[in-house]
Amino acid sequence: MNKFPADLIEYLSEHTLIKVKGGSRPRSFLNIWIVVVEQRLFARSWDRKKRSWYTAFLAEGVGKIQYGEHIIDVSGKKVDVNDDIHELINQAYMDKYTQPDNVPYAIGFADDEYKDYTLEFDFIGPAE
Repeated sequence: MNKFPADLIEYLSEHTLIKVKGGSRPRSFLNIWIVVVEQRLFARSWDRKKRSWYTAFLAEGVGKIQYGEHIIDVSGKKVDVNDDIHELINQAYMDKYTQPDNVPYAIGFADDEYKDYTLEFDFIGPAE
């Protein structure tokens, strides 16, 4: 696992939304929620659509994250539903998204059904 840039981890601690696009084809960046657990980055697909940033990562294994003016290349893989890390991911969502409008979604993301829609990102390098 490659270590993410420190400024990305800092950005995630200060912002609730970050931009991502899955796959290698030209696509628009979408705002999603990413949480940091043990210096690892995780996201869950809220709407679980058949065509989404999440399914593009599943299909191709690669994509990009944009934070501020920076764009990095990342890989993404599905987290096994039986992995113990899910409890820490659930807690990270509950701890980070405490804003009144976000609480219902954070509670939803902590539900067992979202374990099957969890992706872990890995840093590849700066986008070219």
